[in-house]
Amino acid sequence: MLLLTNPFKDKTSKLDKIGDAGVGKKSGRKKITAKEKRQLKIYDIPEEARRYELFLPLHRLWTKYISSLFGDRDIASQLADAKQQQQALGRLIKADLHGAKLSVERSKCPNFVGISGIVAQETKNAFKLITPDNRLVVVPKTRCVFALELSSDSQCLIYGDQFMYRASERAAKKFKPKPTVDL
Repeated sequence: MLLLTNPFKDKTSKLDKIGDAGVGKKSGRKKITAKEKRQLKIYDIPEEARRYELFLPLHRLWTKYISSLFGDRDIASQLADAKQQQQALGRLIKADLHGAKLSVERSKCPNFVGISGIVAQETKNAFKLITPDNRLVVVPKTRCVFALELSSDSQCLIYGDQFMYRASERAAKKFKPKPTVDL
């Protein structure tokens, strides 16, 4: 004789019946808090890694990324052409700036004017730049105007007050024109 049904009841909980993906299951992992991340110094760049020559390959990679973003045409010619300027600026706003060469053109605080370097890290409120003299400088985005070096012959000004987003948020955001306040 062959039984086709299971005579024993299956003791599964409601959480297990939801699906194989584990959509209602509680994981045993504990999430790390922001305080613990600061204590572990997860986002800090170590002293031995704060060398300008270590970030030059990142800058070369970034220049290839920007040139692929703008296509075959020269970046300066796209920014000069009135028809393609809006598209080019839209691409530039959403671009990732890790590895870009930035310099502070104007600032409310005169100590920041003239600082230039490669972007090592970007947060919502600040850029962390590695300068040619191997220093890590944290420059706030508020009340600063940055010059972004796109290629050897073209630069673009970035108003920090309008750039107060994380790189990931900026890539997904739809931007609207805002009036700028001159410093």
